[in-house]
Amino acid sequence: AAFPPAEYLPLVGEVQRTPTTVIVPVDVGNERLVDLVVKSANGKKSGKYRFFVSRPYCPEDTRFFDPKAKVCTETCDEGYFGNTATG
Repeated sequence: AAFPPAEYLPLVGEVQRTPTTVIVPVDVGNERLVDLVVKSANGKKSGKYRFFVSRPYCPEDTRFFDPKAKVCTETCDEGYFGNTATG
């Protein structure tokens, strides 16, 4: 049997850090500047990380992004209206 990834295992012994996940949405064809501040447990030290993230446009022949399938498509799902300005 395969073992689960380390981030899903229970923490054992002294813990120096607590795993945290940050999700920052970026629309198709857009970019975003993300600042992340990390502080020590006692609050005496900190570090700042800056990420410039971008997401390319979908190709011209598949201009619309399907968030459920996570792929670019030719048409939008039923009930949605495509916006050609976003890619």
